[in-house]
Amino acid sequence: MPTEAEWAEYNANYFQRAHGTGADSDDARLFRSALGKFRADHIARFLDRNGISVSSVLEIGPGHGELVAALRQRLAGLRYLASETDETLIAPLRAMGVEIRSLEDLASRGETVDLVIISHVLEHTIHPVSFLQEATRSLRDGGALFVEVPCLDHLYKPEDEPHLLFFDKQPLDCALRSAGFEGAELSYVGEPHELLQRRNRQNGVAALAQKVIGRISRYRLGRHPLLTRQEWSVIRPFSANRISEARTRWLRAMAVKRPR
Repeated sequence: MPTEAEWAEYNANYFQRAHGTGADSDDARLFRSALGKFRADHIARFLDRNGISVSSVLEIGPGHGELVAALRQRLAGLRYLASETDETLIAPLRAMGVEIRSLEDLASRGETVDLVIISHVLEHTIHPVSFLQEATRSLRDGGALFVEVPCLDHLYKPEDEPHLLFFDKQPLDCALRSAGFEGAELSYVGEPHELLQRRNRQNGVAALAQKVIGRISRYRLGRHPLLTRQEWSVIRPFSANRISEARTRWLRAMAVKRPR
């Protein structure tokens, strides 16, 4: 386990360290944009079901900001705040109108938000419950929390760096309750583990052939009502909008902050 100082240094340039130049490819941008729209739809449906009004949101680790754009399309007049450790992403986020703030600054000012988003961040933390508590300190009572993490990705990935923690439904639900949340709805989303594990067992030639076939088949596909045709062609093989009963690539949770 890294020290706090080592982890802070790594995260100061996370996307480049973890993903290299691949994070800037056209397919990567389309993939992130499509995921942002699916996540925004999931969030909006939960808010509607639970009668939660949202005019302000805090996202921890917004990355390139795809969820920023997607949520603003769903929630008019949204004030968007973010805490981002990757210094290379701060200027582009500010250009999108995102207010970059530290958690300490928000707490010292006594500001509150209606929704907190922590997407693909919790698996990078050393102390998940205390991280959740700190990250949601400015969330009002009765406000909503969205969390998404990989689901036990060490079971199908040959390399899981830079993840420190691996979640399934029960541990994530326990962490949410310990951090002061209730009414959690947890969902398995994406490709099933069985398929992912089978792919990992394939040799390089078979995996490459499958990838080529997948790329060719893209152009014979229709489109999804939430996405552009290009976004759908890239994201469709990942079943990123499919909720399943069995373990999948991603684990998604929404919960409500208990009154203190």
